[in-house]
Amino acid sequence: MNSIKIDNHLQHYHSMIDPEDNLASSPPLTEQIRMPCIWVVEVFPPSFIASLKLSIEKLNWSQSERVINPDSLDSVDNMRYSLSGGGWLNLGYIVRDSSQSLYRNRQADLPEGIEAIHASILQDISSTTILVFQFFLNDDNANAIEQSLRNTYSTYIEKIRGGRSYQDVIHQKELSVKLARESTRSLCTEWVKNNFPGLYASGQYGESFPTCEIIFFKENEPYIEKKSSRKSFLSVMHLAYDFYAWKSPQIKGLFMQITEATDNLVLSGNISGILDDRDLERFGPDDREDQILQWLTHFDQTIGKWVLFVLARTYEKQLGMLRDAYGSLEFSNFDLAASEARILDNKFLNLQRNLTPFIQEVIPLCENKNYFLNEVYEFFPISEHRKREKGLFNGLRETLLMLVLELQKGEEQVNSIANRTAQITSAISNDRLSKTNISLQRGIFWMTLILILLTLFLVASEFQDDLKNIFQYLLELIKRGDIKYR
Repeated sequence: MNSIKIDNHLQHYHSMIDPEDNLASSPPLTEQIRMPCIWVVEVFPPSFIASLKLSIEKLNWSQSERVINPDSLDSVDNMRYSLSGGGWLNLGYIVRDSSQSLYRNRQADLPEGIEAIHASILQDISSTTILVFQFFLNDDNANAIEQSLRNTYSTYIEKIRGGRSYQDVIHQKELSVKLARESTRSLCTEWVKNNFPGLYASGQYGESFPTCEIIFFKENEPYIEKKSSRKSFLSVMHLAYDFYAWKSPQIKGLFMQITEATDNLVLSGNISGILDDRDLERFGPDDREDQILQWLTHFDQTIGKWVLFVLARTYEKQLGMLRDAYGSLEFSNFDLAASEARILDNKFLNLQRNLTPFIQEVIPLCENKNYFLNEVYEFFPISEHRKREKGLFNGLRETLLMLVLELQKGEEQVNSIANRTAQITSAISNDRLSKTNISLQRGIFWMTLILILLTLFLVASEFQDDLKNIFQYLLELIKRGDIKYR
């Protein structure tokens, strides 16, 4: 396609298609879309628990009697040392200046764009402490998605290998919304990473923190579209179609979106319909959005059960990576293979320190349905294609149990491979050592022989003159006849 045709084609987009797409993908003027809150979760298994204690001490949270549960460090120890597990601890709100508050809030530096944070500690199993942070966003961050949807875009051409690609309005809006959400999530996860570094902040298992967003609509509801159209604002937000959507009879009007491909939950709903069957006055007299968010501080235990599943998948990925890494060792270069094997052994040991107790404790947790679902808000599918499926978290419980049993087998498999690799490495090393010893022994033999010859030479040279004198003396005796032959 020559440049004139391309320009004409692009001009057609700008004059005819782009205006229609911008209008179709923008919310109605009376609609308000807000994402006022994000949950971020960090996990502290055995090899990371010291980091949690250090973080609490650095913020002086264990020194003040003015905060909720000032003995949080002792409480965490007590929950972890109880082998049966189970426990929940409210850390209250984290604010910039607790001196201005009448409540027993904790104080910390908060990033720009964050109004406050609510924190709690979950201990569903004794070896794994889960820290849940609920971030309350300011208006600029809360309105970022709507702003991205209302912006006007123009189709442009992007050069790609082998040709050109048209980046239309809908694609640009989807990307803009995605970046707005990712930017806000990063703002929150960076704070957790800097202040409460645990397993996910370490980067050893990947840096994708488990997160949960909540999105409110003033007029519309998510998952109401019946026809396939990528141009609606709900479709641009990926909240149009109901196959991955669930709703809870316990939280009226609230929908959950969960996909296995991501570690991000999405809660959404019409702000007038969410919890309209409950009296929310005790959570604040004025703003309905604030009332709902305050009520949802108790949603942390539901998120915590989902995080156990996310953590199991994290361990599963690490086991698979270790298995393949052991399998990729090339012993033709023994020194390199032995060095890499030692590194893998260390990684596997670090994983086992967290994985082994996790497996042993999650199995009985999942086998006890009532205990697992205690304090959990259950959700059910809204898609007609999934109506026969059981509750989301009951299904998650069964899936987690199967996954943990597979983790048990996977750990045994990798352990067997690691042991066999160690045997091969040891055998090759011993063989090389044996050959080295033989060479050393041969060297010692020839060195000893040379030393003996040198010694004999020195002894011979030392007695050379004496032997000569004795020989001359004997000749003189023979000449004088003192010694006679017979």
